[in-house]
Amino acid sequence: MICNWVGKQISADSHNEKGWALVLEPPGPLDDARRKAIADAVGMDLIDVKVRVNGNGYTFLKKSVDPWEIGEYSSKLDEHGFKPLVFDSSRVFDAPDPISVVSATFSASGAHFSSVKNEIVHVGRSNTMLAVLGTIEVVEKNLVTQKDVPVVLYGSIIARTGKKESASRNVKTEGVADIYFLEENKCFRISQRDFNFQTAIDDSGSFNFSKNLYSLLKKLDALCENAMIDDSFDNSTLPYPSAGDEKTNKSVSDSFNYQTMTEVVVKMSAFDHYSRFIHNVRMKNKTQY
Repeated sequence: MICNWVGKQISADSHNEKGWALVLEPPGPLDDARRKAIADAVGMDLIDVKVRVNGNGYTFLKKSVDPWEIGEYSSKLDEHGFKPLVFDSSRVFDAPDPISVVSATFSASGAHFSSVKNEIVHVGRSNTMLAVLGTIEVVEKNLVTQKDVPVVLYGSIIARTGKKESASRNVKTEGVADIYFLEENKCFRISQRDFNFQTAIDDSGSFNFSKNLYSLLKKLDALCENAMIDDSFDNSTLPYPSAGDEKTNKSVSDSFNYQTMTEVVVKMSAFDHYSRFIHNVRMKNKTQY
């Protein structure tokens, strides 16, 4: 897949967008003096900095068609001890499509991931691993219809119950992780609703997704020469493209006098683009680690 700096999917012949973007890496704890340094460096209002810049997340600051302007902002941030990232908006990256996996096993030769299509993908040792952690929104909608059922007495219909409908909507947040093996150009996606930790870790009896995930990452870390974990998704403010890759599942169930229509929408778009952004950041700076 070809992506630009925010991970937006584009065709091979359409990456001619002009412009340069300035992104601030998570700066850590921020007091008034550090916020003012950011505001002065990039010409932003101090109140805007207080609202937009989170010390634990990535922040999109500026975009310009003039690379020298963005470069000057970057240099000033660097002088104050911050870590700015400069992206050419027309630059593209070949990011691997994530393989949705449902389980994993380990052996002396490495890790074996099982995909939703029952394929086994092997990853050996001496890889650089990047794990991008985040959350997705899952929306479940239910429409329950009480059927028009006749009331029968002595073989005759004397009344009907009448058709009634009731609707409900439930929104919840679930964990998700993309695990990249950069040298092999592979990405494995683990989601809270699909992944079974039983064959991968010893304490898989826990129902805590985050705890199980970190146990799995610890085992993967032992296989890799370099391992990085990014968990800044929920604190980052990046210009994610509008939703377009949401996964929808619809089902209908019937009982004696009720019909239930269920629609589950998994909103993956924001995390998907954030994950590709982090992949691009690491590929851009790969020579530094």
